[in-house]
Amino acid sequence: MDWKLLIRSDIFRAPWDTFWKPSNYTFEIYGGYGSGGGSMSRNATPGNLSGNYDTYFLQFNAGQTISTTKFYEYGISIKSGILKSQITDYGYYEMNDLDPVISNNSYLMFEPAAFVRFGKGKLRTGLQLNGATFLSLSSDQRHLPYRPLTLALSINYKLN
Repeated sequence: MDWKLLIRSDIFRAPWDTFWKPSNYTFEIYGGYGSGGGSMSRNATPGNLSGNYDTYFLQFNAGQTISTTKFYEYGISIKSGILKSQITDYGYYEMNDLDPVISNNSYLMFEPAAFVRFGKGKLRTGLQLNGATFLSLSSDQRHLPYRPLTLALSINYKLN
């Protein structure tokens, strides 16, 4: 679950020191905290990993609603931050190790995304492509298993 603080502005300061409001553009900055858990196993061996994580992040979104039809919108997102995890290894890395190994790890994360949404009014269907990269902050940490690309289908409803 992610908790986000939203700072959104529909008014921008132009270089000539006046305000203007582009009606079909959106720029957002999120800062937040997320936590969760997960597990990973290999098909060929009986070992697995499980653990919990906390993440602190900053995210920038930019998008545009096509003003001629207002039927679709598109945008990009860049999320970066620090992920801290406590991972228990039950033979995932060390297949001969009978005792679980618990490690506390920290990673830099970078998650770009691109999306497109279709629909009229407040209800829209979306398609989003997400990337992910996690870099170890210490040379003695193991590589965090993750999916570098994900594709998501969504239904969005605006409350306001």
